[in-house]
Amino acid sequence: MLTGLRFTSICYKVSAIVSNVRGSIAKCENIYRVASLNCLYTPLDQRNYTTALTRHEFNILRKAATGGRGRRGTRVKKKAVDFNAAVDKFKWPGYNAPLESTKLGKRTSLSSTEEHQEDQPSFSPRVDNYRSTLKKDLGRGWTGFGWGGRSLGSPAAPDGTILDEFYSTCIELRRVTNQTSGGKRSRMRALVIVGNKNGAIGYAFGKGQDVRTALRKAKNRAVNYLCHVDRCDGHTIFHDIKTKYKKTHVKMEKRSKGEGLRCHRAITSICELAGIADLRAKVIGSTNPGNIIHAAFKALQCQETFQQLSDRTNLKVVEFRPENGYRPVVVASPSSGVALKSKKSRIIAPHHLEMDNI
Repeated sequence: MLTGLRFTSICYKVSAIVSNVRGSIAKCENIYRVASLNCLYTPLDQRNYTTALTRHEFNILRKAATGGRGRRGTRVKKKAVDFNAAVDKFKWPGYNAPLESTKLGKRTSLSSTEEHQEDQPSFSPRVDNYRSTLKKDLGRGWTGFGWGGRSLGSPAAPDGTILDEFYSTCIELRRVTNQTSGGKRSRMRALVIVGNKNGAIGYAFGKGQDVRTALRKAKNRAVNYLCHVDRCDGHTIFHDIKTKYKKTHVKMEKRSKGEGLRCHRAITSICELAGIADLRAKVIGSTNPGNIIHAAFKALQCQETFQQLSDRTNLKVVEFRPENGYRPVVVASPSSGVALKSKKSRIIAPHHLEMDNI
């Protein structure tokens, strides 16, 4: 049997061995943590790879991996240069006058304002005239920023003759892109309507590489696609109309004189060029400008006048108006040929008068 002293010494040795083992284990864990942290936070350029790629090639691969695909660069706008800013009537030697040894760095006043104007750049007056003319011709439009609603003047015939009795308005101007074998091809597309404010209107599309070309083509082409619009008393439509084109629904309502135009801004431009002063219109569904224009033209062309309604029904058309005290007023009667033909068709044959057929 072990004595008490011997058993105590053995316990001390075992505890020492255990403590040494624990210390070595803690040291190993600390070394492993430091090594792992060094691996995690080592910069990419300082790591050693057993490959044949150089550091420059790795930088290129890294940019390709982290960079976005298909990102378009921001367009750099050219700053407008004001050539008339900070203009004074002095000559600065070495800047806008010959350098003289006696008057180095001194400025001298010009003799007169005329001489000062002659020294100014020759293109500044041309820039001023261009800006003022452009602003006067285009007008404000619907928003003051875009091309919608701007007046484009009178169109021209194929021989170059200006048609002064017609007016034109831009409805839409946008950029369109066509994918070809050589890449994407971008052009400008304009939608323009023309009219004489007396029942004749038309619209057309035009494409071009720049804005002016597209507008000019659309304006001159719209004159070749004119149609006539019937107007009731010269200021409104004959009856309420509902039309549809693709996903666009247009409802037009007849209004009395003096109520004005309460409709979509594109339809308002059409009515102004057609000579319609009183109308209410509602657009339901898609508000694509091309669809709205097509549906509005379709609605105005499918009107039925009072005379056409009378000839179709072979009846007299009577209208009740509040200004007349809602008394019936005959506005159309069947034509003579139509009435005679309808009368012959209503003659009752003798065999129809038999009792068996009644």
